[in-house]
Amino acid sequence: MVKVPQLHLNSILIWILVSPFFC
Repeated sequence: MVKVPQLHLNSILIWILVSPFFC
């Protein structure tokens, strides 16, 4: 249960970092 939220948070962080690259 703790691994699910942790992975979700990591995904959001990666998306924010890759967001500017896509733009």
